Amino acid sequence: VQAVTLAVSGLLILTIRRPEPKPVSDKREGNIGRELIEGYRFIISHRLLRLVAISGAISAGVGGIIGGMITLFAITEIGFQPGPLGVIYGVGGISSLIGALYATRVTRKLGVGPTMTLGAIFYGLIGFLIPLAPTQIWIATVFFVLPQILGDGFAMMHNINEVSLQQAVTPEHL
Repeated sequence: VQAVTLAVSGLLILTIRRPEPKPVSDKREGNIGRELIEGYRFIISHRLLRLVAISGAISAGVGGIIGGMITLFAITEIGFQPGPLGVIYGVGGISSLIGALYATRVTRKLGVGPTMTLGAIFYGLIGFLIPLAPTQIWIATVFFVLPQILGDGFAMMHNINEVSLQQAVTPEHL
């Protein structure tokens, strides 16, 4: 599946016909340490980027911990086998694709901030189904699949808007 996905992605990239503009050179000598410090200073000094960075760091840290705990819970307490659990997680990929396809439409209707907020809140709330899952595996499957189907698409809408916002407010030379 992964090989087919990569092949399709490569073929789709080949269909891009719009030439990419050449990067603007700022005539400075490349010093990665200086560039990193300049970037971090900009993020810290920009209120919006600072808040997005803090939110993203907390989300990534907590998400990593919770992701591991959910997998242990699913296998040890519910009785999922790793293969079927992987299929359940894979459903989230389909939902993420759908969320990506609808992100522009939803953002045009609601705006960047409200779309990010809706995505984060809905993703978080629907995730509460997982710890409520009963130990009957067929019923528990519903409690695990629904957050994948409903939550991951909203998370993708949030993520797309977050990155777009970061790119929009960051100067070109950074």
